[in-house]
Amino acid sequence: MFLRSRHTLGKCFICLFLVILAVNFWLSPRKPSYRLKDFEKLRFPLQQNGEYWIYQDFIRAESHNVGYNQSITLTSHGTYRDLRNLEWLNVRWEAPISLAVFVFQNDFKKVMARLNYLRYCTVTRSSFRRWVSVHLVIPQNHVPVNLRNIDASGSFGSLCRVPFETPRRQDSFLLKTHTRYPSSLLKNVARWNAKTYYTFNLELDILPTKHLAKNFMQFIKHQSLRQPLKSVFCLPIFEQPMDITIFPRSKSDLRASFEGSLWEKTSQEKDIHLWLNSQGKDDEVGIYQLTHESRFCEAHIGINSHLPFYDQQSDDYPFLNNNLQLQLLVGLKFDFVILDGVFLIRRRTVQTQLLYRNTFAPKKLNQVGNLMKLNSLVLWPETE
Repeated sequence: MFLRSRHTLGKCFICLFLVILAVNFWLSPRKPSYRLKDFEKLRFPLQQNGEYWIYQDFIRAESHNVGYNQSITLTSHGTYRDLRNLEWLNVRWEAPISLAVFVFQNDFKKVMARLNYLRYCTVTRSSFRRWVSVHLVIPQNHVPVNLRNIDASGSFGSLCRVPFETPRRQDSFLLKTHTRYPSSLLKNVARWNAKTYYTFNLELDILPTKHLAKNFMQFIKHQSLRQPLKSVFCLPIFEQPMDITIFPRSKSDLRASFEGSLWEKTSQEKDIHLWLNSQGKDDEVGIYQLTHESRFCEAHIGINSHLPFYDQQSDDYPFLNNNLQLQLLVGLKFDFVILDGVFLIRRRTVQTQLLYRNTFAPKKLNQVGNLMKLNSLVLWPETE
């Protein structure tokens, strides 16, 4: 009898315990259960920067996991009008490209038409899909309501018609609306999204020699620099002459065409001739000169994490933006390593920037000293 009562009492305690657990479960706040797909939707890659919104990785390159120290990321920027230059660039540049595109609300269809044409319809379409990542920079008053639903994947179908037209000054939306083109922000966005140790900021109308990234990485492995973290590698730029449609592939080709007086005269003509007549081998990257001067350095390769970002206060006068950056590098006592055997060619094409860059009056650049102090603190804090 006693054992039977103990058994009954034990059952009662167990039942009471289960009832308490059930009540506690129903009364406690429930945590939402997200599927992985839903979680990814919540993490929409949109960030604010001042009066602009940035859509990171609107298009992600198939090779976005390329080794950190195995290549160079070419960083660039433009509007939908400048995307025509990507086809030429994909022929010459076989490495990651991080591209920031400035977009107005009414430009999305045009942007998508041009991007899908490049991704699915051109000879270089496989190169585009493999290497090019696209990031959108949108003015805050032009963010589409349905931005989350805009599909970057596109389709083949009827998209394979040439969607490019020759840009005209009077057609520029930037001019009509007196809108600022945030060139510094766009350059910074492209660099923020670079996944490699070295980056190469270049305008879309400038073409490098073929295999530059591969040849540079082979070259840098065998170099012992005086200031490895404070060195930039400079490439001379040649303007495309009016009567040249086939671009020189090597330094020998360039020298031959230059001696025929086909190339545009520059203020650095003497330096150009000295560089052309140096003993560097074709397609083999070497050092022509190491200097503290920024000549030949309008375009340069550098370590992304140790280069100052572009000053976004200077966007009112983008024509002087690169000069300010070079002044900053000189002030920070960088070494300028002028490369031999490789070069750049600026194609004769109309860029969006050229349609409006003269509409803003340049201001005095008084902030170089402050930028030097701040960048020294950020980039090399252990030396302060």
